[in-house]
Formats: sequence, C-alpha cells, structure tokens
Amino acid sequence: TTSSWPFAATDGYNTVHGQYRDEAGNVTSASDTIILDTVGPVATFVINDTEPVTGSTTVTLTSTNVDGTAAEMRFSNSGDFTGVTWSPYTATTIWVLETGDGTKTVYGQYRDEAGNVTAASDDIILDTTGPDATFVINDDEPTTDSITVFLTSTNPDGTALQMRVSNAAD
Repeated sequence: TTSSWPFAATDGYNTVHGQYRDEAGNVTSASDTIILDTVGPVATFVINDTEPVTGSTTVTLTSTNVDGTAAEMRFSNSGDFTGVTWSPYTATTIWVLETGDGTKTVYGQYRDEAGNVTAASDDIILDTTGPDATFVINDDEPTTDSITVFLTSTNPDGTALQMRVSNAAD
C-alpha cells in the first residue's frame, strides 16, 4: 500500500529505511533513496548581449544556466505564461518583441528536473522610428556662387547621434 512519510527537509540525498515483519516474527529490511530538490535553478538571460536599445522587434535572448540544473525554459512578452509551453534549455533563443516603440520587458522561467521554477526578466528599448532631423543649405538661401556650402542641422527630438552627407542620393 501507499503511505506518506516525512523525511529530513534537507536538499540532497535522503534515505528512508523500513522493516517488514511477518507473523512468525521474521524481519526484512528495506531502504530507498531519493534526491530532495526544493530550490529552483540558478538561471537568467539577457536581451541582445545587454545592448540598451534595438531597432528591430527580433532579438536574441542569451541564457545562462549558472548551476547547470535548468532543464527547460519558456518566455513571454507579458509575464503571463498561460498556454506557453516549456522548451528544452538552450543557450540562445530568437525572440520577437511586441510592436510599438518604448521599453519592452521579456519574462522568462526556468524549470529543473524536480519541477522547481525560477523567474527572470530583462528590458530593452525598442526604437523603430528614425530621428526627427533635417538640414538646410546656406541658411535656406535659394542660390549660391560657391562650391562650398554650409549645412545647418536641426534635431528637435535630440535622438540623432550621427550624420553623413553625400552629393549622391544613395
């Protein structure tokens, strides 16, 4: 028959010893060992190698299985894992962020063989909109008599970091 038996609540190997006695008083000893694991895996991930900003909704999640016990993992853009299936642990995962510029959080869960789950998350800023920037030639004068001109740039939103110019359209 089946019965419940508490044993020492210490993670690691735990052995339960028992004895069986028959009507004649004969005793047989038995024991069995099981590993108690009550601690979730030590695992985490980063988005795009910790880059703070991305221009693409497709990113790379790089997982680290610090203690080697993460057997499965799953990710979510909302933190709701309802209906999200577990996948075998891998070091890299291609992930698609929700659309719309702004800070995006990816939520992850790692599960070990005993079923313990550890949560993790990371943020990245999604910026798919180009900077608000323009320039004018020679203070917007209509003509010039010089082959050297002056370009005056404006960048009202302050997001332009670099500029390049050319005489060709490409």
